[in-house]
Amino acid sequence: MANPVAATLSAALVGASRFGEPARFAVIAVTVAMCTLPLVIVRGTRQAGAPPPVLRSMLRRDLLLAWTARLLVQIAGSALFVYLLYYFETVAPSVPKSVLAAWMGTVMIVAYSVPLPIAVLVGRLADRTGRTKPFLFAAALVAAAGLIAMMAARDFTSGAAAFCVYTGGTSVFLALHAGFAMQLLPSAGHRGRDLGLLNLANTLPGLLGPVITWALATPRDFDAVLVVLAVLTLGGGMILLAARGRR
Repeated sequence: MANPVAATLSAALVGASRFGEPARFAVIAVTVAMCTLPLVIVRGTRQAGAPPPVLRSMLRRDLLLAWTARLLVQIAGSALFVYLLYYFETVAPSVPKSVLAAWMGTVMIVAYSVPLPIAVLVGRLADRTGRTKPFLFAAALVAAAGLIAMMAARDFTSGAAAFCVYTGGTSVFLALHAGFAMQLLPSAGHRGRDLGLLNLANTLPGLLGPVITWALATPRDFDAVLVVLAVLTLGGGMILLAARGRR
């Protein structure tokens, strides 16, 4: 839910001309506080016991694989989050920037909202079959295909459609990956630490994505960076196939 809600809130704040910059940032701060409040109110429960040493070792290895996979997939999302408007300028150079920004806002709301029911459906299928890795790999494959389609796009419509394919794949991947990774935590005594380390796979791409884009993209050509992002995304899906603690 985070991406579609954020996209909708962003579009609303940008469109609220009566709000100044301080008011916009204040709304964001209040929203973050409201989203955090339920976690502060609810009391957690601690589960005793730990898996056998051999299983813990395998789970640690699998958790490292899951961390790496999420890192690779998130790099593309971070790069596109920062540079998506510039990408659309390369495929639709004749469209005025103000119009392009408005179109992009609409595309982002659609692109991040449509995958929500798809993620729930795919998650249900994974539960029924008892197999999550094939669905994770398929989602990464769809996301990589969307990035390649973005590279091939030569107008706004095709670029937007390709971006929606990418967000569909990556949104399903990240939703399934969250549950997959939580079940790989090796010890109840170190869950906070392990979740903190796992969260680095969300924050490090914020540094790596822009660096890769800065190195490979030009103001008129995003082809090279999109190919690299597609390879990294597909690699993230393939890495999870080597996990042994869960199917």
